[in-house]
Amino acid sequence: MFNEDLIHEREMARELHLDIKEDGHPSPPLADEPDCTRSLIVVYLDSRKRFVARAHLYVRPDQHIGASGRPDPKELRRGDKIYVP
Repeated sequence: MFNEDLIHEREMARELHLDIKEDGHPSPPLADEPDCTRSLIVVYLDSRKRFVARAHLYVRPDQHIGASGRPDPKELRRGDKIYVP
């Protein structure tokens, strides 16, 4: 549903606002990411500052998304319902 709704693409096109809620270092052996990679929990908001989705992502020092290369969705709002994978 996250991919169907093009959440990441809409944020990249600046249709959605990204709000960082948590920012830390991943556990190196578990994450298998380069040094200085950031582990983020982010919330996507629409132009009226309404919640759209929440996701986890690794941001590498070169600013690319680590792991799969896409955010890992945790929650998504469609209408008045919240979906959790």
